[in-house]
Amino acid sequence: MHRCDAMTVSKETKDFLEATLLELFQAERSAARHPLIESERLAATPPGGTMEEISLHADSQLDELTELARLRGIAHSPAAQALGRAFSVLRDNLTDLTTTTEQSYRLTMLGVRHGIDLVRVLRELANAAEDTALRTWSEKWLLRRVELIERAEMELRWFVENPARAMAPVRTTPLAVLARSALSAIGKTDTSPRSSH
Repeated sequence: MHRCDAMTVSKETKDFLEATLLELFQAERSAARHPLIESERLAATPPGGTMEEISLHADSQLDELTELARLRGIAHSPAAQALGRAFSVLRDNLTDLTTTTEQSYRLTMLGVRHGIDLVRVLRELANAAEDTALRTWSEKWLLRRVELIERAEMELRWFVENPARAMAPVRTTPLAVLARSALSAIGKTDTSPRSSH
């Protein structure tokens, strides 16, 4: 079965499948973009190499995902793409102002795990819809992506072995320095309990 249009599949299941596929589009675009940025930051290091592989895998899956959705009458909207780009810009321009290299790496892993959760849901939806092609794609995708995220998790030890690099700020622009100083000042405010009289 190549289309999710069997009489036994409820409208709710079809709607859920469409929503999951559309969310996965954004997750895969993010997984192609953000790990590549991490890879460039980390250059020729073990975590950098793993992030590059995640990015390449995500990029290679986008065309297949587009075709799977097309065959099921689902098209990702320009509005959703624009919203996804806006979130990426927000992260690039705000979150990265105050994060260290190691924190940025972990944030990127969170995004990759989001995609894994979505494909697990998609696989179950494919089972419910008796959609063999979609189930097969989901299982193949999961096999590779779970392997890559497990490798990325193991590479956290590299940061422990390289603490100066781990604690280095992602950005060193004047605005980033100011943002970190402000957060540091907030963190150093007196939080000791006040005595009562």
